[in-house]
Order: sequence, then C-alpha cells, then structure tokens
Amino acid sequence: MKLITMQTGVLGVNTYLVINENNGEAIVIDAGGNYQQIVEKLASENAKAVAVLLTHGHFDHIGAVSEFQNAGVTVYIHKADSLLTESPASAGFPEVAKLVVPFTADIFVEDGEVLNLAGMNVGVITTPGHTCGGVCYKIENSLFTGDTLFYRSYGRYDLAGGDYNTLMKSIKEKLFTLENLDVYPGHERSSTIDFEKQNNHCVSY
Repeated sequence: MKLITMQTGVLGVNTYLVINENNGEAIVIDAGGNYQQIVEKLASENAKAVAVLLTHGHFDHIGAVSEFQNAGVTVYIHKADSLLTESPASAGFPEVAKLVVPFTADIFVEDGEVLNLAGMNVGVITTPGHTCGGVCYKIENSLFTGDTLFYRSYGRYDLAGGDYNTLMKSIKEKLFTLENLDVYPGHERSSTIDFEKQNNHCVSY
C-alpha cells in the first residue's frame, strides 16, 4: 500500500489516503475538508476513493464526507457517533460546525471486525473516550488512531461523549496491547506503539 498524508479542513486534520497500487483503489481516512484537493491528489496517483473511514464524528474530521458520499463513495463510522454526523453542532463549536453538511454513514463498524476495502484488510478497534464511538483502524503495519492517541499525548475528553477513564482504558487495554505498529493520529506527527508505551504521559496515570 501507499500512504499519503494531507492536512485538511479548518483545524488541519490529518487526512490519510491509503492506496492499493495494484488496483488503483483508495481508502480515505478522516476526510476533514478540501474535497477537491483530496480528489485531485488521488487522481495524480491514478487512484480513486472507494471508501471513507471515520475514526469519529467530530466536525473537523468530517467536512468533506458528504461530497464523497454524493460521489458514490461508501462511508463507515461507529454507530455511537452517528448523532455527530447527523447534527455536527451537537459536539460544540456551533459557528464552525454549522458549515459542515450533515450526513448519515452508509455502514456502521463494530469492534473486532475485519473489512475488505480496496483489496486491503482493515481491522476495526473500538476506542471510546474521546467520543462514544471512537474507532482506530489497522491496515497492515499502520494504525490510524484519530483523536484517541497522539504523539506523547491523547485526545481531549471534555466534549460531548468524552470520558477520561474510558479513554485511558481504550489506550492502555486495547492499543497498548498491540504489536509495535506505526501510529498515524488525527493531528500532528506520527509515532509508534512501542514509543508511546514508553513515552506517552498517559502511562503515568
């Protein structure tokens, strides 16, 4: 697979393009905005999106999703975050969130399932705490963590659906039990599971 990182939307979310170079199909993870730029980037790679995976439903991660859906691309999210996509302002920041076109995802993912998308296997790991329906996706040796786990940090838990203890449990009992995967978060730089187990300040709590 080929992995491309773009910063999109009003908060510069990490949007990931995961391309299967064997068939030209791609998965878009967290389409935060800038739909046309994403499509143009895919075209430059001779690739076409067949799925949008959402790690959670906050407005800054979903700004371009309705356009992808209108273009016939299948959208995936955990059902517990469906309210956030159908009413983006429900998580707060109404002045910005009102700019996001609401939508209902096509398919709701569940913990432990393996999706086959674009000819690639995608493992689903539910990690609530930042939101009720937070999800991480594992593709080969890459783990896309959204706003659950960051480089030496973790997501906020003071918005609707957030809970500190639940977030810590998701990180320590789920993500930190995985093999040493490359970590690609929703904001800022990448990391690895082993590095975070040794250096993330959540381990001291």
